[in-house]
Amino acid sequence: MVQIVNTIVIIDYTTLFIFLVAFFISLRNYTKTVDKTNLWLIISISFAFLFIVMVSNALEWGNITAVLDPAEDFILILVTLIWIYLFFNFNKST
Repeated sequence: MVQIVNTIVIIDYTTLFIFLVAFFISLRNYTKTVDKTNLWLIISISFAFLFIVMVSNALEWGNITAVLDPAEDFILILVTLIWIYLFFNFNKST
């Protein structure tokens, strides 16, 4: 059981790092766009929320604290709505 938990913690910290990199890449793309559309900004906000979720998961599975767990559920609902909004706007513009 301990080995499984350690593997989950390693996966959580890896995804935490990946979402942090994705956030900075999308934020850099937002600052480099000429027309300053809100697309990259909204994607950056989504990645920031997902980073918070990954921090919550890493803290929970690392047996540090589970205080962010209730907020994690609401953030995931919000991220889902953001992605639906992005896909709707992308479909509408094409």
